[in-house]
Amino acid sequence: MNMASFLPPHLEKRFTQRAKNAIYASHRPEDLLNALARERGSLAQSILSTHKIPSRSISSSLSDQTPSSELKAIIKKATQISAKHGQPYVGTEHLLYAIILYTDIFDNIRADQIKKHLNVILSQNVNLSSFPDNIFKIGRTQKKPEERLI
Repeated sequence: MNMASFLPPHLEKRFTQRAKNAIYASHRPEDLLNALARERGSLAQSILSTHKIPSRSISSSLSDQTPSSELKAIIKKATQISAKHGQPYVGTEHLLYAIILYTDIFDNIRADQIKKHLNVILSQNVNLSSFPDNIFKIGRTQKKPEERLI
């Protein structure tokens, strides 16, 4: 998928490589969620794993399919979420938050739990893309992002 077909180049540049990988593997919100769950080392993958949401295989070929209008709306919303939190990039966590806001893929209880988790992370207003991939793993031995800033 070419994001330039619905996002101006200056916005497309703000997406992290992991976010782009997930978007390029998707044409529907469900595909995006599955791609986020499979994007190893991403914050969204870590959050989905923590909440025990497995990735599912995408059954259709995506190479020649046009992204749905719902997927485009999710991607645009992710850019707004990033801007609202003062973050200069759009990462997998912003895409996951937008999926929750725009779809009913999750039941209400699980959606609320994930939103709370994301709100804690996003409210710290830290450029999470600058940290090592393994920093957000459960049982980590490295310092938390807020400890690294001191």
